[in-house]
Amino acid sequence: MTVNHKPAGTAKSIPVGLAYGWLAETICMLLCCVVLSVLVLGGKLKWEMSGYGIMVMLLLCSYIGASVSSDLVQHRKLMICLLSGGLYILTVIGIMTLFFGVQYSAVGTSSLLILGGSLVSALVHSAEKKKRGGGRRKRKL
Repeated sequence: MTVNHKPAGTAKSIPVGLAYGWLAETICMLLCCVVLSVLVLGGKLKWEMSGYGIMVMLLLCSYIGASVSSDLVQHRKLMICLLSGGLYILTVIGIMTLFFGVQYSAVGTSSLLILGGSLVSALVHSAEKKKRGGGRRKRKL
């Protein structure tokens, strides 16, 4: 197998796949923040319970972004998922710095949750897929 070989004709390059994955992570994060804020403002979720929602949001968004990236690139799935998780960690750190100043107290927990979601995506998408059909069989007479 050569290094520069694309597995299928529809595979994207690594930067394009990571960009689409980052876009999916960011959109998912914005939608989850809107849903979480609507639940808190509507009184259906207590403010003290929003931390659990944020943890689920980080896991879900990192899983979705890594899945999109690995599906588009179609090779080196573990590396792509980890790069997607690292890119999402940098995005979350940038957003935390922009809105909350220099308070890095939750970076460790957030990073572990994001890497966990990315690794779950790598494990799910690295599994070998069963081939269906098996092709045509010839019978001997």
